[in-house]
Amino acid sequence: MGVLQLKADPYEGNLDNLGDGDDPVVIEEMVHYFYHLKLSPKAQVFSPWECEVIHVEPSLVYLARIYVLAEKYFIEGLKATVMIGFRESLARDLEHPELIEACQIIYKKTSEPGSEQGLKTVVAKSLANELEKVRKSEMHEKLFQELPELAIRVLKEVPKPQPQRPPYLCSNCDAVCW
Repeated sequence: MGVLQLKADPYEGNLDNLGDGDDPVVIEEMVHYFYHLKLSPKAQVFSPWECEVIHVEPSLVYLARIYVLAEKYFIEGLKATVMIGFRESLARDLEHPELIEACQIIYKKTSEPGSEQGLKTVVAKSLANELEKVRKSEMHEKLFQELPELAIRVLKEVPKPQPQRPPYLCSNCDAVCW
C-alpha cells in the first residue's frame, strides 16, 4: 500500500509572492511587529547630532510606508507605534531631511476621516505647535505648496490663545485678584 507524501517548500524569507503590490521589506516590518510589538532596528537610522553619543533616529519615509500598510490591514497598534516615532522625531527636528517625502506618502496614500486622529493629524499638530519656526522655513513653505491639505490641517491645529481675565478687586479684602 502506498503512503501519501506531502512536500512543502520551507519558507526562505521570500515575501514577494504575497501579491497586492505590498513592499516585502515593509511586510517584514509588520511581521516583526506582530512578534515583538515594536519596530525592528531597520526602522532606525543613525543621526549625527552635536554631541559625542551616536543617536538613532527613525526614518520618516520608512515609518510613513509602514503606516500605509498598517492602515491598509487595520493594525491599530502598529499605527500608534509609528505615530509615536513620528511625533518624537519631529519634536527633535522639524526640518528632518525626509519630511517632505514622508508627508507626500502620508497625504497621498492614507485617509483620515474627520473623527480619526492619525498620522496626518500628528504631522499637522507638530508643525502647528512650532508655527513661528515653520513660517520662517523655506522647506515648510515648499511642503505646504505641494500639499495644501497639510497647510489647512496645520491652520486648524494652531493652538487657540486663552483669553485673559482682567483683574478685579476682591469685595472682601480690596486686593487685586486674577
